[in-house]
Amino acid sequence: MIDLPLEPPQAHEVRTERLVMRPFTEDEITAVIDGVHLDHFAEEFPIPETVDQLRDVAQAGGYYFTETLYSPLACIELESEKVIGSTGFASAPIDGALEIVGFLVPDRRRMGFAAEGLRSLITLAFEDPEVSVVRASVPEDSAHIEDLLKAAGFTVAETVGPETEYRCERP
Repeated sequence: MIDLPLEPPQAHEVRTERLVMRPFTEDEITAVIDGVHLDHFAEEFPIPETVDQLRDVAQAGGYYFTETLYSPLACIELESEKVIGSTGFASAPIDGALEIVGFLVPDRRRMGFAAEGLRSLITLAFEDPEVSVVRASVPEDSAHIEDLLKAAGFTVAETVGPETEYRCERP
């Protein structure tokens, strides 16, 4: 008999030097989906990728998508206290693998925020002893994202399709 946890791991707030990443609130999810700009959103937020991410969450509904380790996380720039993007894991681990996702507003890209968040999320992922690999799928023509992943210890995996898969094995 396999012992399964009674509940998924609780949501985490992840802090870096310049960011706090925490689960989106239900009000934020609703605002993003409805196209409402809240005062604490950066000017360019939400971006289309976050709208898609949170629409999927709303359609699935429930505790799993707003209050667990696998919840989408709002990326909040500490200096401005504005939501500048979203990140997190695409779902619970599947066969020991977690897929990481992340999106930042255009004016905060290539400033080191993604690298900070990525390192912290990799550490969080490997706190779960069942996780053996963190994956990331990258669209074609995304050299800057590929460089970011390689610098964080990811390597290219063989894939079929328009995206390249990167993997970071448990250290």
